Amino acid sequence: MKRIMFLILALTMLLGIIPTQSIVYASAENSSYLQAFEQINVLDDLTSADNFDISKYPYDETGEIALINFVEFGYSLSNSDNYGLFIYLYNPAKLDINTNSSSNKIQMATSYNEEGLPNDYMKFELEFLNKSSGEYEGLFYKFKIKNSASFYEKITERRYDISGIEIFVTGSNNATEYGVGGTWLFKGFSKGFGSDATQSTLEVEVNDLYTMELEIYSTFYRPNSISNLGVGHQNTVNSVYFAVDNEVLNTYGSLQKIKAEWYEYKTNPIILIQNEAVYEIMQDYLGIVITENNGVYDEDIPFSFLSGEGSSGSMTT
Repeated sequence: MKRIMFLILALTMLLGIIPTQSIVYASAENSSYLQAFEQINVLDDLTSADNFDISKYPYDETGEIALINFVEFGYSLSNSDNYGLFIYLYNPAKLDINTNSSSNKIQMATSYNEEGLPNDYMKFELEFLNKSSGEYEGLFYKFKIKNSASFYEKITERRYDISGIEIFVTGSNNATEYGVGGTWLFKGFSKGFGSDATQSTLEVEVNDLYTMELEIYSTFYRPNSISNLGVGHQNTVNSVYFAVDNEVLNTYGSLQKIKAEWYEYKTNPIILIQNEAVYEIMQDYLGIVITENNGVYDEDIPFSFLSGEGSSGSMTT
């Protein structure tokens, strides 16, 4: 299957605050507790920002899901009781996002090299909180990053590098990855969380993190040797490959690291049929219980399948 991978290059392009980025300043005055903030509707959050213009977010059948806001809520020096990380998604095509899927994830940097550039990323599961309704049904979604507290423990600089999000749409085989390519830098405190509880000193700077979209191809090789599991088993070597344009490599240097995820699934039993006539007849019985009597031969079906076949004299079991 063709997959989409986003290659994160070791360069951050400082473009200043993105003009279309709407920033919600989470205030303890409005929500004293993390749980209360989680319950605020996504549309109320977005429209509370002075620079949010909902007319810029119309429905569009050809549009893609996009991250339009990232919020660090309740940061303080004393404790992480009210600390949480939230993302806001724009869903222009009104896709039916499977909000219960554990495949909804965000990829964020977890470590940096001596030059201060991200050198490792991890994926974190997203917890659905709510979505817009009424006139804007399904246009905006609000998620919380699970285990947000893990970031609080290692914060030296309140920096969050996001390379992509993965969203599972109902009816799809896999989650789809959407590139983000942003670095969020937070300074100061929301009202009620700093030393001066009467005002907000919170500031955020959003910079562009250069990402590339690469198309991934897969292939496999099956050697003639028998599997170490014995007769009836076959080894398969799976691999994937992709190409990076020479211009990119010449500009940013060699590819230093590839980080991949591999999933294995155990299927139900599969019967391989080499005879086309048999295959066509058996097609009529897909998903149908063909015997109710614990394996008694059904004379209406001119075939039977042997499992664990062995011979002894004239008898076959």
